[in-house]
Amino acid sequence: MLCSTTLSEVRTNNEIWRSLIFFSSRRIIMIVIIPAWMQFVQDFHMHPFLWVLSFIFSEPLKRLSLCAYWVCVICVSVLRFYKHFKE
Repeated sequence: MLCSTTLSEVRTNNEIWRSLIFFSSRRIIMIVIIPAWMQFVQDFHMHPFLWVLSFIFSEPLKRLSLCAYWVCVICVSVLRFYKHFKE
C-alpha cells in the first residue's frame, strides 16, 4: 500500500516536471526564437507581439470590435463543444 502511494507521487511529480519543461520551452520558442527568426530571415524589424498590438490600436474602433467579435465566437464555440461533449 505504501509503495503504491509513493509510486503514484513520483509519477505525479514526474508529470508535473515534464509539463513545466514543455511549457517553458514553448514559451522560449514563442518569445525568443520565432521573433529572432523573423528579424533575421524575413527582415521584420519589430517584435511580432508589439506589431500585433500596434496594428490593433492603429484603428481601434474597427479592429478592436473585430477582435471582440472573434473572441466571442471562439468562446461560444468552445462552450458549445464542451456542452455537447458532456452529453
